[in-house]
Amino acid sequence: MTSLVLQVLLFFSFSLAHSDQNGSCTKSKTGTWCIFALQNYPLPIAVMIPNAVLESGEDNTNLFVYLHGLNYDEKNLETILKNYNLPELLLQTEKTKISIVPLAKKAPNSSDYMYEFNQYFRDEKKMTLIFHEIFQRLGKKVGNILLATHSGSYRIAAHWINNTFFKDKLQEIYLIDAIYGELDTFTLWAKTVTAKENKALRLKLKIGVSTHLYDQASKLETLFQNEKISYGNDPKNQENPVLLYYSKKDHHSIVEESLHFFLDF
Repeated sequence: MTSLVLQVLLFFSFSLAHSDQNGSCTKSKTGTWCIFALQNYPLPIAVMIPNAVLESGEDNTNLFVYLHGLNYDEKNLETILKNYNLPELLLQTEKTKISIVPLAKKAPNSSDYMYEFNQYFRDEKKMTLIFHEIFQRLGKKVGNILLATHSGSYRIAAHWINNTFFKDKLQEIYLIDAIYGELDTFTLWAKTVTAKENKALRLKLKIGVSTHLYDQASKLETLFQNEKISYGNDPKNQENPVLLYYSKKDHHSIVEESLHFFLDF
């Protein structure tokens, strides 16, 4: 076991031992994933590090951020990871390097079901502290950022776009059954993605919708067409950097399907 692997496991073990959150580390054939507490985020965060990252001498490492829309029966991070097979998906793909999956909860006496997302992931300074805390312990620097949002967390993706968060690092946005609103904002990102002057940046927008959002997807397609934005509909043919595909999965099972399509291309 390399010294960096030992360093990572010791860091995670220390984080858990000095936290009031329950958690554990798991090492698989493809990498290591842990649930632990950060100083800069109040709830548990899952961090997944493929073996290739632990063994690599490269300083810059891509970061994949997945914000899961809250479900009433998924009030802990372990359930979310298990239900959507996230460790296996995020450790096996070559595209993601370090992946994080934070937890959010409903605020007391409020209708805000993603309180921590709204408090921390709408603030670039707070997010930078979160990312830096993780990457510093791994001896890495944040490279490109890929943001995936599910369900109601689409508002976070829209906020990033409207406020040009991480404008020199944000490379891909995935919307997984996450187009309840902000269609104009996502059209704006699609225009940015397909602009000739941005071709070398290899930006992408990938959208998967289940049956209950077909109407919203149709509206978004109309906006794309009005703006003369080229896009594809086949998740198995992703030559176009903008993808909008219609799934037969439901609101929950589309998560694993979409991540499989989006991360493998």
